[in-house]
Amino acid sequence: MPSTGKPTKTGQPRGRPRKHLNASAAAEAKKDSDRRRYQRSRGLGGPAKFIHYAPAFPGAPSNTNPDLGLRISADVSIPR
Repeated sequence: MPSTGKPTKTGQPRGRPRKHLNASAAAEAKKDSDRRRYQRSRGLGGPAKFIHYAPAFPGAPSNTNPDLGLRISADVSIPR
């Protein structure tokens, strides 16, 4: 739909041009806008967060601070 304003002396219509060409395009844009607003309100706006998990190998020693005084095996000395 073109602007319905009264044309000026130069033949250009007054006012801002319409955002959508026809009523069906406007209805579709309104539907998309409503869907985005609903998703924002429900907290569904973005993709799910990815949490990387790498399981430890079975039997692998854990990383411990040497100041703790823990031993992985009997032949490892404890620094003092």
